[in-house]
Amino acid sequence: MTPSALLKSLEHLRQGTPPYGSSSSFTVGDSEQIQQMEALIFGQGPHLVEADVGCGKTHLLHHIREKALEQRFIVSLVTVDAEQEVRFNRLDQIAGAVFRSLEVPDVPDGRGVQPFMNTLCQIIEDSRFKSSSGDFWPRLTNEWKWDMDIHGLIESPALYMALRAWCAGEDSERNLVIDWLGHPWRYYDDRRRLVRILVEDLRSHFIDPRPPSVLFSNKARIFHFQEPDYIQSWAVLRDIDRLARAAGFKGLILLFDEMDDIHDKLGNLKFLKIALANLFRFLQPKFFNGKSFFAICADFEKKCRQEFIRKRQGNYDLSQLEQIPRFRTSALREEDLMSLAKKIIVAHSAAYGWIEDADAVQQEMEAVVRDVTNSTLEHRPRQVVRAVVECLDERLEGHE
Repeated sequence: MTPSALLKSLEHLRQGTPPYGSSSSFTVGDSEQIQQMEALIFGQGPHLVEADVGCGKTHLLHHIREKALEQRFIVSLVTVDAEQEVRFNRLDQIAGAVFRSLEVPDVPDGRGVQPFMNTLCQIIEDSRFKSSSGDFWPRLTNEWKWDMDIHGLIESPALYMALRAWCAGEDSERNLVIDWLGHPWRYYDDRRRLVRILVEDLRSHFIDPRPPSVLFSNKARIFHFQEPDYIQSWAVLRDIDRLARAAGFKGLILLFDEMDDIHDKLGNLKFLKIALANLFRFLQPKFFNGKSFFAICADFEKKCRQEFIRKRQGNYDLSQLEQIPRFRTSALREEDLMSLAKKIIVAHSAAYGWIEDADAVQQEMEAVVRDVTNSTLEHRPRQVVRAVVECLDERLEGHE
């Protein structure tokens, strides 16, 4: 890693959070288990990543994210949070969060709609000169006229219109697409604006055969990601995967952190049922045929059941949870935490260039690890990381 990347990683470690973009460099534990987890990237369907609170589920999702990007998957890592408009009972909010977090291989420091759309539009432009008429991109664009029914190529008319506007428009249209796809629910009552800017104002670049009144009508639901039954929200997830593969990537991998939010924060039994139903739908290829990972605590099912019992519906069927494969992470041992401390020492030394007596520093950090592991059972990895970085920072100040 470069010195600037090391400094960014250390800042994350100071906060006890996974170092974004370099989590793999700080991954420790059973190497065989880690390899098994990495192999899951190439599968299909959902997988639960299960561990106790504070045992590194988020770090493992970041590790999977980095390995998936290395293998040329497009990735989106979403943190479920009902208080921040990322509610798992609202698939339009989940679809928006997926768009906001999209990452494309070989596009450093870029997330969201922009790098994804830029990549697709560049491929579409390049395909003008080397594709045959039967290939995906000429068919999707009707030889770059953008005036055809795209049924059978992608499913979401909204995503088609967004891609078309992105390729034909300028910054103003693209900024609207970014906000619309990232927050689709904000535009349910503003469809006329979307039609005007993304269709009518771009008529010099393409002719949409449908009249504006049809495009923004309630019946058409072209711009609606919620009704009926979130059909278009599911469609855009499938379409991102489909477009990724057509662009030469291996597909889309979805990673969802903090799934325990659905029984902790939704606060409504109806919403909990819908959220669980959405989770179970990832078992069905007709909803999403790519790979998905969901981070849960070891007591996830118990907490859900307790919530149903508390609301006097203790007979609610949770058996589908058992159909979702689980990757159960083992708690990190003291020797694993010692190995993690060594990695942090190396990173800290390379970032600041200050460690002269490496053996003495190593012994001191080992003492720090032992103190933390002997004093607590909860959030050990996080507390070890923060304690080690804090101690190294103090030594650095004394050195200076």
